[in-house]
Amino acid sequence: KWDKTVAYPKLSIKYGNEEPTFFQEETEKITEKYKSVNAFYKLDVFNGGHDYKKWNEEFAKSLIELFND
Repeated sequence: KWDKTVAYPKLSIKYGNEEPTFFQEETEKITEKYKSVNAFYKLDVFNGGHDYKKWNEEFAKSLIELFND
């Protein structure tokens, strides 16, 4: 059980809707833990799967968002 008095690091997860099921399940588990302690997380699901070109594109978008905030 996570401790609500702990300041957990902010979390950003992005994955493709065609990723293997186990990856999606593990992501759901960790985001549920973040929810349970009201910690900040951001979850984005993009169209695609385990494709390095798509990952590079999405990673670049994430960096732009991060530095524009």
